[in-house]
Amino acid sequence: MLKKPPQAGWQSLPTPRKLTPEFAPCPARSGKISLVFGIASEIPSVKLAAMQSKTSDVIAACDSAMQQDSTPPPVTENFNVHLGGTLSILSEAIYTAGPEVFVRELMQNGCDAITGRVLADPGFMDGAVSLDVVTGRDGSLTLIAEDNGIGLTLEESRRALSTIAFSSKRPDQGGADDSPYVGRFGIGLLSGFLVADEITVISRRAGGGHPAVHWTGRIDGTFTTQPVDGVTSTGTRVFLRLRPEAAREFTAEAIFEIAQKYGRYLPHPVTFRHDEHARLVTDEQPIWEREMDMADLLELGHEIFEVPMLSAYPFESAEAGAKGIAFIQAEPCHATAESTHVIFIKNMLVSERALDLEPPKAPFLRLIMNSDRLRPNAGRDAVMAGDPRLPALRGDIEAAFKEHLARLHREQPALCAAIVTLQYRCLGELAARDHAYLRHLIDHLPVETTLGRMTLGQIFKRHAGTLEYVTETTEFQRVQARARAEGGCIARVETEPAHRLMELVGKASKGMKVRRITASEYLARFTKSAGAPSQREQLMLELAEEELRPENCRGVFYDTDEPDEITRLDMGADESLERLLSVDSGDGSAAKKLLLNRGHPLISQMIDGAADAALLRVWIRVLYQFALLEAREVPTAAETRRFSRAIGNAFTASSLGNL
Repeated sequence: MLKKPPQAGWQSLPTPRKLTPEFAPCPARSGKISLVFGIASEIPSVKLAAMQSKTSDVIAACDSAMQQDSTPPPVTENFNVHLGGTLSILSEAIYTAGPEVFVRELMQNGCDAITGRVLADPGFMDGAVSLDVVTGRDGSLTLIAEDNGIGLTLEESRRALSTIAFSSKRPDQGGADDSPYVGRFGIGLLSGFLVADEITVISRRAGGGHPAVHWTGRIDGTFTTQPVDGVTSTGTRVFLRLRPEAAREFTAEAIFEIAQKYGRYLPHPVTFRHDEHARLVTDEQPIWEREMDMADLLELGHEIFEVPMLSAYPFESAEAGAKGIAFIQAEPCHATAESTHVIFIKNMLVSERALDLEPPKAPFLRLIMNSDRLRPNAGRDAVMAGDPRLPALRGDIEAAFKEHLARLHREQPALCAAIVTLQYRCLGELAARDHAYLRHLIDHLPVETTLGRMTLGQIFKRHAGTLEYVTETTEFQRVQARARAEGGCIARVETEPAHRLMELVGKASKGMKVRRITASEYLARFTKSAGAPSQREQLMLELAEEELRPENCRGVFYDTDEPDEITRLDMGADESLERLLSVDSGDGSAAKKLLLNRGHPLISQMIDGAADAALLRVWIRVLYQFALLEAREVPTAAETRRFSRAIGNAFTASSLGNL
């Protein structure tokens, strides 16, 4: 939520004007509030000509039939509208913010009226809006909204106030997004019926000598309008006597807070009065126009969006007529996440949870902004999804982000690294369509390697532009000791976004090689091919195959230059989870290999003493368990039982023979 400023002190003011103005009424004109329908079509000219031809034939036939019929001619009438039903639809589908929008609509209409007067008289500079809450003797509340804007004539009051969906602020030509007015749908005044049964408007048009107008609309759909004398001030006053249940919810203080929520940045001063005291609603400079210390700005962003922020930067978009601040949040985001933003249109709050304003794949950006050209929807709680200026806005926000990141890269590399480390998932997606982001990822993204945490750039620099990585923790643990001993650098890249980033770096970076490997592939580099096994070796391998058949494993001899290495386990295609969940079937070809270093003294003694088959199988079982733990694999329950039996057999044997 937007931060509420400290309340200004109360100021003593003269008693507000009386609720009922002094005027000499003229004969009133009554009517029903009506509905305007608009039909927009985009029919190709050829089809339109054909349709018009057929339509003309049908109309001619009907006219001929009517001329032969004595039936009275049809009477043309207007559609009627049930105001209560319309309000129900508006409150559920358009006024989604709830009944509080009536305060926003009154301020908006006042500011739009001032805009209209400025357009008619560019020299007019003293526009102002006031909200007066008057408490009656019976405890009732009446809200009076007044402005010194353009005002209304008698005919304008009938058209603008009594016709739903008619707006005097909708331009006849050009896009409505270029209109200087906030409102344009002709339904704003109806929001008053959400809290009141009757709306009274007294207005006097600026210039032209038009008489003042007294208009009263009722929730039953009727209205009266009449000219009045005795009103000398230009502008409009709107009177709403709140229903008792509405008065309990919308106290004077609540109305002031709502006014500040929506209108604190309005370009014209808005004054709130109650009990002969006044406060200024528009008492703040817009955030996007302030000069603030970065620490204070980040704290403000934290308060607005309720998430800590790492950095912030200003942005502008000429196409969208937008200006604002983009915050970079300090919590990691996935590229598919949604982020919410605070948006003002013509300095009136539209939404505190606006969606889809940030550049694609950049939900870590949180925006607070104002636009003079984007179009709000009918409820004025979001931007029109199809607004043609949104793509330009997103492009300008991303361009400013790239400039900001480049500046941090040069001047504050630690902060740039923090942003890259937290948001690498999103930055990787951005880099897929714009390789400019790769520079920051390569220079600042740290990964865990067998030689410690290093950035991609450090790995490329120290290891001849080559990066090898594994994608599982168990694979990394299997190669870690050997790679460290050999001075090799193998990275651990577990998440799918990081894996895609590695592939992208390999494709887009010139002279840099990125390769995904398995632990078996890496360890095989240090295994020399052995010749054909001897007769004793073959006997030992047959015993190993028999002993390890339940584990789907077989023995293989190998030669190595590492004298202390006794055995290794090559897991092959046997996935760890599948092995843990499997039963002892014993069928199928062996997937795992128990690699036995024939140069190790223990293995040599086992080969020489191969005649003692029972004890040889015990040691094969012990070596398998040792290799399993070395590979950071979790033994299954069955493997643990077989190992326990083997150890028992070893301790109960009276002699270990030649071993």
